[in-house]
Amino acid sequence: MTFIDKSQINSVSGGEPELLLPILEDFASSAETLISEAIGFTNSGQLAAVADRLHQLKGSSGTLGLTAFYQACKIAEAATLSGANPDLSSVNSLMMASVEEATAYMRPE
Repeated sequence: MTFIDKSQINSVSGGEPELLLPILEDFASSAETLISEAIGFTNSGQLAAVADRLHQLKGSSGTLGLTAFYQACKIAEAATLSGANPDLSSVNSLMMASVEEATAYMRPE
């Protein structure tokens, strides 16, 4: 299974994916924070705040070509908006796998 959309990465980077590495690193750090916050908000029943964090993650991941993570955020956001508590630990795992694959792709050979 692939976690990224190489054509999206190439489109955003102008065909030079290594230029996105600093942005991806910033995204990974921010994503960890947002997921951690979302987990805290889930535990306290603040589903609107959870949905907000997932929405932010969804937008950024889609732009960066992290398609599997984007889809997971989209599904989790919809679930949250309908009153469910999504499994954010699996969302976090998918984020890490997506960032790992994208990093490997973006590294210059």
